[in-house]
Amino acid sequence: MRPYFELVDIGLQLQALEKMNKVVLDIDVIKKKGELWIEENETSTFAEIKQNITETTSDILQRCSSLTSNKFKEMYLQSSFKQVHKDDQSTKALEEISTFASKDSEYQLLAEKVKEINSNYTLQNMKIKKLQQKIKNQQRINQRLKDTIDKHFKDFEKENNSKFRETQNKFNELFLEFRKEFMTELQAASSFISQQQTQWETFCLEMKEEREIDKEHELDVRIKIHELFEKQEELSNNFENIQERQDPFGKHITF
Repeated sequence: MRPYFELVDIGLQLQALEKMNKVVLDIDVIKKKGELWIEENETSTFAEIKQNITETTSDILQRCSSLTSNKFKEMYLQSSFKQVHKDDQSTKALEEISTFASKDSEYQLLAEKVKEINSNYTLQNMKIKKLQQKIKNQQRINQRLKDTIDKHFKDFEKENNSKFRETQNKFNELFLEFRKEFMTELQAASSFISQQQTQWETFCLEMKEEREIDKEHELDVRIKIHELFEKQEELSNNFENIQERQDPFGKHITF
């Protein structure tokens, strides 16, 4: 079985490496997020992504500083412990120097990554500022364009309203004139219809009176004809009587 001290030492070394590896992973994550934002595949605002990168970078630097500080403390304690165990001093000193060199190399690599991130962040920040300036310039251009369009629209609306009022006034005048002419013609038509109605009623009354007169005349004619037939019959009877008186033999004269 391995000595407890060796197991603890290796465990601490692995733990430090795990922390460093986590730092590297966090660096890759925030770097990838920044690149996605630049490519417009990330929905965060400029303020949000800037704050996120700044906070993550600060946290990474603090963790790196903490790892370095702890490593130096660990090396100091191990060095003190080696003073007590002089028998293994040479071998362990070489191991510590090798381990420290390895850790220092990893830290340097990590520091270079952080420096690269900071450099990229500074470069991207400059690009973002340029983009923001372009956006502001475009916004000013858009605002001027909007003001120009609004002015033209107001002028057009004013002119259009003036033309509309003028057209409406002309329409009202034409409508009033048409209404006046229509009412005049309507009154004339009404008067004509009234006259025609009066004439028709007068004509109907005259026709009625004429029919009554015709009926009376017809009745008089019938009466006279009847009287004439009666007189003719009476005359015929009288004539026969006279003939009978004049003819002793009873002969009748016929006509």
